[in-house]
Amino acid sequence: MGVLGIRRGGGGSMGGETDEDELRVRRDPSEGEGEVINGRGWATVLRQSVLFRWRSRSLLLAVLIVALCCGLDGRLGVGSGVRLMTLAEGRPLVSRSLSGGTVLGERFLQATLPRATCVTILNSSIITSCSPVVEHLPPSVLFAGLPDDAACQFAIRNLVLRPDGSEVYYVATDACNKGTNPFAPDIVSVQSILKASLGSSSMGSVALPTQQSEAGEEFLVSYMWPTSSPSGAPPRVPTVANATQGQAMAHAYTAALSDDGRSLIVGASPDPVTETSWIVSLDVETGVRSSIPISAATIYGLAFNPNHTELYIADTEEPPRLLLAHVNGSSPLPPSFNASLFLTLHPGNFSTPKFGPYSMAANGTCMYLMDVRLGQVWALDTASRQLTLIVGKEAPIAAQFEDTLGELVTTSDGRSVFFTSLGGTLHLLTLDSACGTPLSYQIVARMVDNYLVGLAISPDVEYLYVGTGDGHILRLGLGELP
Repeated sequence: MGVLGIRRGGGGSMGGETDEDELRVRRDPSEGEGEVINGRGWATVLRQSVLFRWRSRSLLLAVLIVALCCGLDGRLGVGSGVRLMTLAEGRPLVSRSLSGGTVLGERFLQATLPRATCVTILNSSIITSCSPVVEHLPPSVLFAGLPDDAACQFAIRNLVLRPDGSEVYYVATDACNKGTNPFAPDIVSVQSILKASLGSSSMGSVALPTQQSEAGEEFLVSYMWPTSSPSGAPPRVPTVANATQGQAMAHAYTAALSDDGRSLIVGASPDPVTETSWIVSLDVETGVRSSIPISAATIYGLAFNPNHTELYIADTEEPPRLLLAHVNGSSPLPPSFNASLFLTLHPGNFSTPKFGPYSMAANGTCMYLMDVRLGQVWALDTASRQLTLIVGKEAPIAAQFEDTLGELVTTSDGRSVFFTSLGGTLHLLTLDSACGTPLSYQIVARMVDNYLVGLAISPDVEYLYVGTGDGHILRLGLGELP
């Protein structure tokens, strides 16, 4: 299996162009020819992609939303005038007329090259520093046959840290518009599950002894697999997916780490959607997977309770619902388990519920979840099964988001909740107690002409790790929280 290794100095700048000498590829001979694409070396293609992925800015949000939220079933439609439609799990997100001058907000039509690798800090007492620690480069096969001015987006999400902070696991969704018509994009994508060393961790540990690697070096765990092979060895080559392909692929929208740290527990759902999804134990060293089928359309959230005996699952099927499975959090998971209904979410209040491995407070009874489509943050008392809206249009914190929300984390005491948005903003919500009364809300960092997607928090609450839309993982230092 080819492994793309990316060497970067500790936290140094990783901007526009990439020197060919900085790239390494370990390639299995069985992968065949892949070094030359349309007469260009693969490294040249990757280097050029860093430049061309930002040229057609008006396509990027459509590409990202489709690839992130709904696989490849999204369509751009033509109605009275030309209208752009983006879909989340097969349902309309928003539609606005191009003649009005904006599509999905002003950012959609803002062109230009990326202006910065790091966020702009808006509250330096909360966010004290920012440094890029990982730069992802997509598989070269994605660029085969693409024009030089193709619009691409490399979204990093579902960040999961090892408990000692030495390594990060994440899902990369690399998507490009293969066509030239901005109103009928031909989207191709590759989804991969990867890991990267963070070197000496914030908690004084060193990288895993099983693999000596430099900080920021990226390693493939597994490409995504066809739904016909839910268990088995990792695919040897990536599948470039598109809306017209014949092979149904699994897609990962959420992940957590097993109690023993040997496996990622991944929520995998089919594209196109069916009534069956899988909870997957994915060995972080070998990429071998073992899958448990469950009755769920699209798994959009996974979270263990603190002692890893309960696994909460979000299913976006209509009506949306939360499932609960009683498990032994060590890996591998058993061949089967019963994921029972925990809570049905009223379709008038919920559309696309999402949470992750850092959504639950240490007390084990308070969990936060978002509706990424409706722009809401909810508090869930798992003991009473009581849901409370805390951020949203009609919530105590009255906020209305033009952009789809990304991911959410909370501190162990449950009093500070951070979340991202695809509009490039990092938000902080403060409460008086876990799942208690909200006290304040603010935007603490922003990234212009980029998206903030993935989010993780270190166990010592020293750092946030943020995945961006252009393939970076940023480390943000945390100061004194309110």
